[in-house]
Amino acid sequence: MSDTYRLVIARHATAASRAGSPDRERPLSAHGEREAAAAGAWLAASSVLPDQVMCSTALRTRETWDLIAKELPGDRPVSYEPAIYDNDVEELLELVRGTDPGARTLLLVGHNPAVYQLVLVLTEDHEGRDGFPAGSLAIVELKVPWSEAGPGDGTLAAFWSPGQG
Repeated sequence: MSDTYRLVIARHATAASRAGSPDRERPLSAHGEREAAAAGAWLAASSVLPDQVMCSTALRTRETWDLIAKELPGDRPVSYEPAIYDNDVEELLELVRGTDPGARTLLLVGHNPAVYQLVLVLTEDHEGRDGFPAGSLAIVELKVPWSEAGPGDGTLAAFWSPGQG
């Protein structure tokens, strides 16, 4: 078994505009639904299957995960974490560090700016990266256990966004 841990960081797909509704209750737009399904299809085609999922409690992230999951074989445990919604990269790192060591691939579904900052902090790779569009996925390979994950401990193994097909 490889010593590599894989963290798949997903930004929720495009949300609908909901004037007058709380931000946490914004659903995906029809375009966002297609983005999320495409993200799941890309993960399945890449044979990147999470052992565990952490998802923000916001409606658009839960819908993103549900549509990704429909494209993946089997079921996986998912926990809905309010701290992911708060967009704090330090809290995200703490959640990652608390991942079950038996999980080799973790999928975290969250929001910008924290998900993009998490990729940058873990990889310390700012080259050629100009953002993290809605519906995007970054796969970060860690050479340390989850409990030790920190700045510079990862390598950006893959990046996918809906715009690249």
